[in-house]
Amino acid sequence: SLGRRGWRVIAADADPKSLGFRSRFVHGTVVYPKPESAPQAFIAALLAAVRQWQVDLIIPVTDAIILPLSAAREQFAGLCKLAMPEASALAVAANKRKTVTLAEELGVPTPRTSLVTTVQEAVTKGAALGWPLVLKPQVSRLYHQHSIQAFEVTYAQTLDDLAQQMARYENVCPVLLQEYYPGEGHGVELLMHEGRPLAAFQHKRLREVPLNGGASALREAVALDPQLYDHAVRLL
Repeated sequence: SLGRRGWRVIAADADPKSLGFRSRFVHGTVVYPKPESAPQAFIAALLAAVRQWQVDLIIPVTDAIILPLSAAREQFAGLCKLAMPEASALAVAANKRKTVTLAEELGVPTPRTSLVTTVQEAVTKGAALGWPLVLKPQVSRLYHQHSIQAFEVTYAQTLDDLAQQMARYENVCPVLLQEYYPGEGHGVELLMHEGRPLAAFQHKRLREVPLNGGASALREAVALDPQLYDHAVRLL
């Protein structure tokens, strides 16, 4: 859609075989170092590409890109605009505990949740939420100056299972223990400008990785549900 409107699109990725590079609307391509293992080198390569191609706008599309780019946003001031929220808003979106708290304040339904930092805390609070339990790290990715540490959602069926799963996060990242909600998974995507929705889209999850719940691997477009749309707009 950008290409059809006459914008010059430069596609950038850490993978030289990126599918995005194959678009007929791509004017040029940039291959940068992997931000997960070399965030500083990634920023340097992006700055060089901005100057080389005289880029007006960067549109980041993954957490691995957004985190280091947000931390380095001052380096891009005066060079180009960044299509991302202010750091304060991003801090809420990237922190699951803050997102849940915001949802509760707005009356958006949330699963019962307990924040824990140790195995003992998890075992003490976990049983009251029922089984199975969802262990959701407070952040999906933890940004360090020289790397980005990724965390995955896991599940526990028993107290012993819970203790074993939680041991991986102790002294590393706080975890949200949540009751498990069975059913269909739907996502609502919004394009917002200063709090006003410009476009909306909804998808239904057909496959997830892992199978019992995780990142969506196959989806289909579905009609926009008014209630889910209302929840999403108020949150954003």
